Amino acid sequence: MKRFAPDARLARAAVDDVKRKLDRLVNKAPTFRVDAVRPSPAPAEPGVYVLSEGNRSLYVGRTGNLRARLADHRSSTVERATLAVKLARTTAGRPATYRRGTSARKLYDNDLTFRAAFQRARARISAMRVRYVVVAEDEDDGVRQALLETYAAVTLRTRERDGGFNNFRNH
Repeated sequence: MKRFAPDARLARAAVDDVKRKLDRLVNKAPTFRVDAVRPSPAPAEPGVYVLSEGNRSLYVGRTGNLRARLADHRSSTVERATLAVKLARTTAGRPATYRRGTSARKLYDNDLTFRAAFQRARARISAMRVRYVVVAEDEDDGVRQALLETYAAVTLRTRERDGGFNNFRNH
C-alpha cells in the first residue's frame, strides 16, 4: 500500500507567494474610496481587497472581479451589500441566526431599525478607503487567493474578535 507523503515544498512556495502579495497589499496606499466615480478605478480582475477607515483596516475580501465586488458593497440591495448587512445587524442588534424568517431581506422589509442601520452602514462603507492586489483565481485553483484573504485578515486584525468585520465561521 502506497503511503501518503505530503510535499511541504508546495505549501512553503504558496505561503512565500502569499507573503509577497500581502506586502504589496499592505504597503500600497489606499487608492480610492468605495464610492469612487463609476466605473470604479479597480480593475475587473480577481483579487483581494482591504477596506479601511483612517489607518484601521476593517475588512478583507476576495473576489473574481474587484470592480464589481466593490460596487456590490455600496449597493442598495441587501442581497449584494453583505458587509453593510453585517454592520447593520451589529448596530441594530439583529444578529444572524440562520433561522427561518430572519433573513436580511425580511429584516429590511419589516424592521425599520434594521433598515435605518443598513442605510447608515452603506454610507459608512462608501467613505471607506480601498487597497487591493490582483490575484488570479487560477493560481492553484483559488487556493492562494483564499490563503491571502485569511492571512491578511489575521495580520491586519480584521477578524470580528479583533474589532473588524471578517469571520470565517461555517453557517
